[in-house]
Amino acid sequence: MTPALLTPVDKPLPARPLRFWDRDRMYSTTSEKVWHRWNGQWINYLYAQGLGPYTDAQARAALGRRREDGRAAMRFVPWHPPLDSALPGSPVRAVDVSRLVLAPAHCALPFLRLPPRGPNPRYEFASLRDLARQLSRQELQREEDYPPVLTVDEVRAALLTILRDGDSEASYHRPAGRLFARQTTELGTTSFVWVLGSNCGNTA
Repeated sequence: MTPALLTPVDKPLPARPLRFWDRDRMYSTTSEKVWHRWNGQWINYLYAQGLGPYTDAQARAALGRRREDGRAAMRFVPWHPPLDSALPGSPVRAVDVSRLVLAPAHCALPFLRLPPRGPNPRYEFASLRDLARQLSRQELQREEDYPPVLTVDEVRAALLTILRDGDSEASYHRPAGRLFARQTTELGTTSFVWVLGSNCGNTA
């Protein structure tokens, strides 16, 4: 794992994405409902009646709702490229990181997929907080130690660490508002996506 990305810090709950992209998904945390973004609209194919399609504004509002226990009512998962395909957007080298124009974002939502490990690996592409929750069930990590949101400076630091460490690549897709990276070690390939966010101080 990348130390710059996984440094324990005290952060608020995730901000909402600055921009959405087709093939992004939203999951209800209280049911099996899933919304897929396609052609700019959010559609629930299984429970279509009375559930949309939603606009991006409605999806952003839904991501700000809470359950009675205080947890988020919806979980956002961005689209990520398969390992055998090219990273979207413009290639990013280590020397480019400081010059990346990430405004108007002030933070980013970190997502990653770790290489499979152990006899029954079940790690899927997930947010950093959700991944920490999976690991905490195995007593490998503490969920509360990992940030659901990174500042723009923290994203730059994590990206630099990845690009300077072994076999890696990165890209920036500005229209979609997200950065992508891959890092390959003897353990396998880790995929990263940082979705640029707004309302960074908002705990919704």
